[in-house]
Amino acid sequence: MDVQVNYNLKETLEWCDVANVLRIQLERQNQYFSSLREYNIAYGISRKLLDSLHKEIVIMHPGPSTEGGTDSDVADSKQSIILQQ
Repeated sequence: MDVQVNYNLKETLEWCDVANVLRIQLERQNQYFSSLREYNIAYGISRKLLDSLHKEIVIMHPGPSTEGGTDSDVADSKQSIILQQ
């Protein structure tokens, strides 16, 4: 399989047209991150991050949206199709 893995969120978002943002299960977050804040810093989708991209992308999320993944101003933005999914 020709699969590429990239752990740099900004580089990945620059490449894509649509991001389907999945949440981390709160009961498992301590296995991978010391806190939701750490997770959000590394992988959270914020308005600041989206504004830093060289293009506008569409944001999807299967729900339920929990804190630490997608900021509410992103989920409620014109780039989001979360409610239409």
